[in-house]
Formats: sequence, C-alpha cells, structure tokens
Amino acid sequence: MAALAAAAAVLVWSGVALAQDKAEDDVLLRALKDEMARTLSRLQLSDMDRPYYVAYAAQSGAGFSTGASLGALAHESEGPVRSLSVEVRVGDYVLDSSGGSYFFGRFGGGLCLEDNYDSIRFRLWLSTDSEYKDALERLTRKKADLKSRVVQDRPDDFSREDPVTLIQARSNLALDRTRWPAAVKAVSAVFREAPELQRGQATFQGVAADKYLLSNEDFLLRTCRIKASFSLSADTQAVDGMPLGDSDRFLGRTDGDLPADEALIARARKMVDHLLALREAPKAEDYTGPVLFEGIAAASVFREVLASGLRGTRESDEGRSGRSGLADKIGKRVLARFMHVTDDPSRTEFQGKPLFGCYQVDDEGVKTSALKLVENGKLLALYSTRTPTKQVKRSNGHCRGGQAAAGNLFIEASVTLPPQQLKERLIELVKDEGLPYGILARRMGEVYRVYADDGREELIRGASFGALQPRLLRDIVAAGADAAPYHYDLGDSMMTLVVPSILVEELDMAKPPESFPKTPYLGSPLGG
Repeated sequence: MAALAAAAAVLVWSGVALAQDKAEDDVLLRALKDEMARTLSRLQLSDMDRPYYVAYAAQSGAGFSTGASLGALAHESEGPVRSLSVEVRVGDYVLDSSGGSYFFGRFGGGLCLEDNYDSIRFRLWLSTDSEYKDALERLTRKKADLKSRVVQDRPDDFSREDPVTLIQARSNLALDRTRWPAAVKAVSAVFREAPELQRGQATFQGVAADKYLLSNEDFLLRTCRIKASFSLSADTQAVDGMPLGDSDRFLGRTDGDLPADEALIARARKMVDHLLALREAPKAEDYTGPVLFEGIAAASVFREVLASGLRGTRESDEGRSGRSGLADKIGKRVLARFMHVTDDPSRTEFQGKPLFGCYQVDDEGVKTSALKLVENGKLLALYSTRTPTKQVKRSNGHCRGGQAAAGNLFIEASVTLPPQQLKERLIELVKDEGLPYGILARRMGEVYRVYADDGREELIRGASFGALQPRLLRDIVAAGADAAPYHYDLGDSMMTLVVPSILVEELDMAKPPESFPKTPYLGSPLGG
C-alpha cells in the first residue's frame, strides 16, 4: 500500500543507531526523553523503592470531522489533538504495583497543544510524581492482600521483552477539505427521498497522529497513525412500531481509500430500498436449524466469537475471571476440522485489496510477526500482551487499543464451495431436518428465509441470534470460496478480518418482542 509505505521510515531493533528523521527536531519527543532521564536519575522517596519501570506514551496530531442529516450540514470541526499517559511501576517483573488497569488505553488530556518544551516537561513532572506515589501505595496494599490468600500458579505481573527503536516519518492530515462537506450533504440528502424514514445521516472523519512511547527499558518509538472513515445510517419504523435501522461504515488509511461519491450515494439508495422492504417484511419466528452467513455477516460472527475469544486476559489475584471464552481451550478443537486461522500484521493486501490491520510494532512496542492460532480446528495460541496469563507468559505483539486484539486475522478453509453450492447445501440440511425453510444472513440486519421447496428467499424483520457462543464454530459444516477482507475500527487502530461465508449446521434464532414504541402521530413533513 502506497499510504503505508509513505508512512514507514527506518526500523531498527535495539542497539542500532537511527539513520534518518532525527528525533532532535521533534520538540515533544525531546521533552519526553529529557524528563525521562531526570526521572530515572532522581525520582525516589526516602526509604522507598525506586521505580523499576517508567513509560511515557503520548499522541499528537490533528483531526477533521464533518456530518450532515437529510442533506443539511450538521457539524464541521478541525483542530489539533494531543494526549498523554504516564505509567510508573514499583516492585519487579514478578510482583509489582500494577492494578489491572491498562496503561496504553488510558490516554488523557492535560498536554499542551503547542510544541512548548517547558509546558510539556511541566505536565510530565506532575503526572510522574502522582503516578509514583500511587504506585507505592498500590504495591503496599497488593502485598498485604496476597499475604491473606493463597494464589496458585500466579503468573508474573509483567513480561520482559526485547527493546525496539522505531522512528517513522511524522503524520500529515492531508484531506480534501472541500469534498467531504459536500459529500456528506449529498449522501444524506438521499434519505430525504423516503418520507418513511425518521433519521438519515452521513459522517466523515479523518485523523493523523503520531504515537510516542518511551520507557526505561530502551523502548523508543514514534509511529504514524492515519485513518479516514465514512459512515451512513438511517432509521424507520414498521407499521406495527418495530424500530428498523441500517448502517454502514467505510474505512481507509487515507481518504483516497474511501469509495467515490457516486458509490456512497448508491449505497445510501440501497439502504433506503432495504429499509422500505423491511417495513413490509413479515416478522421473524423462533427457529432452530441450519444458518448460512454470507460475506460481512460471516465476518460479524467471527469478530464476535473468534476474534474476541482469542484475547488472552488475566485472572485477578482475587480469583475473579478475566479470561476469554477460549482461554482454556488451547490444544482442543474450537473450529471445524477443515479450518485454519492465522494473524499476520505484516500483510498489506489480500487479492489486490488493502488490509488495514497491518503494523510493525504493537502499542507496547513489541515487534509483531505472523501468529498461527488455529490449525485443523485445534486452538494453538491466544493473542497476548506484556501482561502474562496462565496460558501465555510472553507478549506476541498484539496489544492494540487497550487490550489484546487482532491485526489481520485470516480464517481459511481447506475445502470450499462456490456461493450457489453453499445455498444448495443449506437447502439439503433443511430438508434433512424436515424444516420448511432455512435461514440466510447477508448482514446481521438483513436476514432471509430460504424455502426448501423452491429455494426462494423471503426477507424477514426482527431476527436475532442473541449472544453467539463459541460452540457454533465447531458446527460449521461448509465454507465459501469467497474469502474477502472486512475492516473494523479499534479507536486508535484498525483490524481486518479475511473470512469466507460459512454454513452452520444448527443455530437458534429468536423472534422479536411483541410490543414496540408507537409510530409518530403525524406523517413526515417531507411527504407533502
């Protein structure tokens, strides 16, 4: 990807000097380094432990946002954004003052918007002092608590990782500032054409920021984060009052990755047609049987059940479970035997399409690499950060947006079927079960009955699959030959899931509730 290549600079693993883009030209980085040096040489209360770990993380950049409702501009803003996070740990890697809250997800305000060296140092000084005092108190309480209980197989509090130096070129918010206000107005104006709608909005956001990380372990990073998004959404009600909505979001590294205005307007028209069809569609009924998830609906399943379940999270010392749904399944089958899962943040494209979950180091500065998670349906590993768990003792470079998370997650099948054969297989299963129809989900809000007698599709409204359970991954009986990338926003970063359509042998679907809000007494003024 050209945008990613342009953002990258020199990458050096510890001990090698930087060759370009010198840090001395960066006032924020210089202030972070100088206050770090003073902290390490002088910060210690009398008769108290010195910090064994100190880290400064900061973000500095700019953002632009504009939105419209029913063709009228609703907001527009642009300005600088800066934030700071300081972590101080006392104790050691085995037992320290950490209390379970996640440092790299706790960016706060208080950092001046200008490159004022003295102001930045002043804020760092006060934040470091406060964190140090709090850390001393937390470690005292923690040691006292541990003396009163027996904790078996307690993992260390922090893992040792090889330090990394990475300095990327600084970000630049290069956007077409005339296009996007006009685009959100034009796209949201489509929703005016249907007076049955009660809301229709479009929003564009762009951000470019530099993320800094310095620690006393010789981690030194300045990485570039550039992201653009376009969102559109609309709501209506059926005659019986059932709330109905649809939404979509397009992501990119730059605004050049987003669809053209004509494609966005076409998506809005398709959204209107879908909502009008939903208003007339029959309500869903309770159902247990085969379900075919196509495209983005399959991606939603894997995101909810697999990507979130692969997070390696830690149990507290009090025994409260923080584990994921798959944490105890390492070495066991969690997926169909013909399926395999790998996460590879180094990949930048799939079949010519860009991947947005790529990165070189994670939010803790740990180098990333391809990670095989599932092979022949058997779980091999979990995502991990520098907070050890009973299952994973070291980081594998997947600390993202405040927790262990995916980068580019590839779900692959060794045996696949074309889309039409997947539907035929669904009908076969339905007939075997003696059911009149099966269920086809193209999006989680776009669900159809597929009738066994003639294969016709009927849109239904109000279908709900509830909280999906990991068990359904083992019930996948077929996968499509249509794997494609689907992108998700993690806040400070993005992840991409490359998934095929999937056919699940048995799943419950619930009908909607019986009561709904009343519809407006008067019709829309846009209806004349």
